[in-house]
Amino acid sequence: MEAYPESVVTAEVVVSELLGAETMLYSRVGDTEFVSRVDARDFHNPGELVRLAFNLNKAHFFDDVTSATIV
Repeated sequence: MEAYPESVVTAEVVVSELLGAETMLYSRVGDTEFVSRVDARDFHNPGELVRLAFNLNKAHFFDDVTSATIV
């Protein structure tokens, strides 16, 4: 995970949704909330702090005002 340390954040889990083979982690860093798809074994409880690394090649960003995709 330390190959790209600038892509690693410590986030607070808001919701952890187990969906069979994967888990959707709804997390927050400051005022920014985001969703991560992780392996089902990476289930975490709300309030837990987790270190997450972003694969920016698979990330999608949206304008919070217009909901338009940011390229």
